[in-house]
Amino acid sequence: MTTPQLHLDLTLLALQALANLSNEDIWATVVSLRLELDLGDRQSWEQLRQGHPALTQKLTQQRQQLILSQIICTLAQEHQETIRRAIALLEQYTQLERPAREAVLLSEYLQRFKQGYLQRSLGTLKLTLVESLALKLLVDLLFYSSPNGDRYLSWGLDVGSP
Repeated sequence: MTTPQLHLDLTLLALQALANLSNEDIWATVVSLRLELDLGDRQSWEQLRQGHPALTQKLTQQRQQLILSQIICTLAQEHQETIRRAIALLEQYTQLERPAREAVLLSEYLQRFKQGYLQRSLGTLKLTLVESLALKLLVDLLFYSSPNGDRYLSWGLDVGSP
């Protein structure tokens, strides 16, 4: 079982890997949502993503989760077309009983997700399970990209809607 903070970070990693978003792209979303007013600077943003304990003095855990949820849902809505294309490919390859990694878009997504997972040491999964996690998160992103995505994301976190 994952913590809400880890789930949010993994979800953001999935979105970042699928849409090939840089840290600068995500920070631009933070600024466009005016969340830098809560965070202060990019260093605080990185601390938030990593669940750094020093940030809890500044923001409650619930507020941190709401900020991450808002960023995820905003980015998922902006990249909904890519998410839908990836899901369509996943369904197609599943019906054909072929590995998802044979589709170029999914292969690139899975590779970037695995690299990010290893770089960030986000969990204790064996590499064979990381691909399954990435595909599950891809399906989740479809729900988070909907107009009520914040509700879907918050249901499993017990954080409320942004």
